[in-house]
Amino acid sequence: MKNIDEELTEVQKLFSEGSYQLALRKINKLIKNNKQNYIVYNYRGIILVALKKSSDAIKDFQKTLELNSDFTEAIGNIGMAYHEMNYLDKAIEYYEKAYKLSGLVQFKINLGSLYLQIRKNKKAIDHFNSSLKKDNRNEYLHQLIAEAYIRDVKYNLAIEHHKIAVSINPSNPKNYFLLGSDYIWSGDKELAVKNLIMALNLDHNYYEAYYALSRVQNIKITDNLGKNILELNTITPLSNRNKAFLNFTLAKIYDDQNDLINFNNHITKANLCMKNESKFNYSKVREFLGKIKYKYSKKLEKSNFSCEVNDKITPIFILGMPRSGSSLVEQILSNNELIFGAGELSSIHESMSEAINIKASDKEYTSILENIAQDYYDRLSHITDKNYVIDKLPLNFYWVGYIMKMFPHAKIIHTSRNPIAICYSLYKTLFAEGILEFSYDQDDIIKYYQLYKDMMVYWEELYKQEIFELDYESLINNPEQETKKIFNYLGLEFNKSYLEIGNNTRSVTTASDLQIRNKINSNGVNSWKNYSSIIKKFTNEFNSNSQL
Repeated sequence: MKNIDEELTEVQKLFSEGSYQLALRKINKLIKNNKQNYIVYNYRGIILVALKKSSDAIKDFQKTLELNSDFTEAIGNIGMAYHEMNYLDKAIEYYEKAYKLSGLVQFKINLGSLYLQIRKNKKAIDHFNSSLKKDNRNEYLHQLIAEAYIRDVKYNLAIEHHKIAVSINPSNPKNYFLLGSDYIWSGDKELAVKNLIMALNLDHNYYEAYYALSRVQNIKITDNLGKNILELNTITPLSNRNKAFLNFTLAKIYDDQNDLINFNNHITKANLCMKNESKFNYSKVREFLGKIKYKYSKKLEKSNFSCEVNDKITPIFILGMPRSGSSLVEQILSNNELIFGAGELSSIHESMSEAINIKASDKEYTSILENIAQDYYDRLSHITDKNYVIDKLPLNFYWVGYIMKMFPHAKIIHTSRNPIAICYSLYKTLFAEGILEFSYDQDDIIKYYQLYKDMMVYWEELYKQEIFELDYESLINNPEQETKKIFNYLGLEFNKSYLEIGNNTRSVTTASDLQIRNKINSNGVNSWKNYSSIIKKFTNEFNSNSQL
């Protein structure tokens, strides 16, 4: 007959395999026969958190403490349950209490993870660094702090910690994948390829690594890698996400070989897989944008409200439809020593998306905006000490009026481009999970584009004089002339050397990470025409002289 330790080992094995229901059944049987054993309640609580039953889990953790008040791990686990329920103040309270009583570094790490989740990067990094002083050989901790540094646009530090993670656990393919991704963003293709191949040598089924590798190395369908990808793609029980990785990879391979038929076959399958996972709902997005306009017109448009200006930092928002050339603009501008290219910061979009749904009086609402603005300034000052900071998150087009109120001295550059080129570029690109979920269906892309146009018409009617309109094709055809206009708008002196974008060694984490390493050229301006037979919905929708 098995003793309780052996039974708990089996529960733990089931849990680690993701078999939560089976683990729950087994622990329930153990509790029936061991009602005074505090450990079994703690185990069940952890399983219930994984099953999204955190209210029940808290009861088990409290029972654990009733049976053994010295078992402070249960206090931290209560924090974990509140964290899962998104009761973040409660989670912080219990994590801090557990760490104070136990000194266990895991609770300090949990605090850091929570602060990372709520965009408090500085606090997250402080907690992670404090944790490293106690446990500097914690692989997961190095992965976490690297992620925090990536969000803070400190890529060299991210690479440093991903290298340490590799040294701690050289048998984990994820460590090489993360390091390879770092090198893609920093423009070092050779080291990117080296690390991605290491990841694949350790795990031949690392689907995401195949896709990343295809972006930095030409893979032929006849070589071993190509054959392996084709074979993996025949496996039926793959998740939609993994099928998408493989089919986007195959689409890239066939695209490089100018095989339009096979490219179309795989890009269609890839997008269908992502569409099946997508949560995009056109009606909800339209309703949300309508709410943004309504609240602005009622609460802010005619008010004298504006936030206090931070004289040390001038935000430069480059916004518009994704894939409209914002990365190129950022690369040019950040060649100026006064300007820092921070990439796509999610702070404003995420904070405002939460704030717009809050029911509040006018006074409470303006206070919320003031807090968002101050948090944003704090983040920018933590990232860099330069006077001008670029935030090129395209979806900030949702918030133009709010930005003008929160940052009265901000500069806004609206990039536009041939809509067919934009839509085609979106359709052939795999974005990070949960990002731009409208981009995997041609009809969805068209509908979203129309929402974007409608939103920008609304803002331009209010702020036409404050917004700099930049046409991507004009920038490509007349880079010096158009860039001079931008610098004039910014109130800064233009230098022709800013156009040498290949000299800009900053890391870039967007879908344009590889293209902007090259000289400004017109190669991609009309590349969509080669695919006109497979993007007829786009060409039919936008193919008029007024829009091209």
